[in-house]
Amino acid sequence: DKALFQVKGADGKKITFDPGDGSPEKEYTVNSSTYTLIGHTFIAPGNFQVKLTGEIPAFDSILAPDNKITATNLPEGIKVRVLDMGNNPQPSFDLPDSCDTIEELLFFNNKFAQQSTNALLIKVNGFGTSNGNIDLSGVDMAAPTGQGIAAKNQLISRGWTVVTN
Repeated sequence: DKALFQVKGADGKKITFDPGDGSPEKEYTVNSSTYTLIGHTFIAPGNFQVKLTGEIPAFDSILAPDNKITATNLPEGIKVRVLDMGNNPQPSFDLPDSCDTIEELLFFNNKFAQQSTNALLIKVNGFGTSNGNIDLSGVDMAAPTGQGIAAKNQLISRGWTVVTN
């Protein structure tokens, strides 16, 4: 199995990638004009807590689709404009309040339960932003209900494209 991230952020800032499998951490320098490719091949299959840490208070983009990631934790205080975690088997995701400028949130083909789908839609709607893109669709993604549907409709009324089951 592999972990592959593409990260874009502030010029010259350092981030550290810890694959969580006992392999040494790796340090990378990121910039704002091109993606920095961060990758790791795991020696054996398993569940690992992969961590990105460092000097960056904001990422333009974190792209990590198709990684078999079962959990993503962004620390409070970080900002991300684009987060693509599509095609990973995550059952949920808690978007930090500091990500109130998110413009694109892609979790298609994950494994969200109804509560997780609703919570993410409600959280993004609470930011009050306009003209973004959310994709929470896929075979194992629960459709929103109740307040989740209301949040989806409010996002759409503010120019968001929202795709759900």
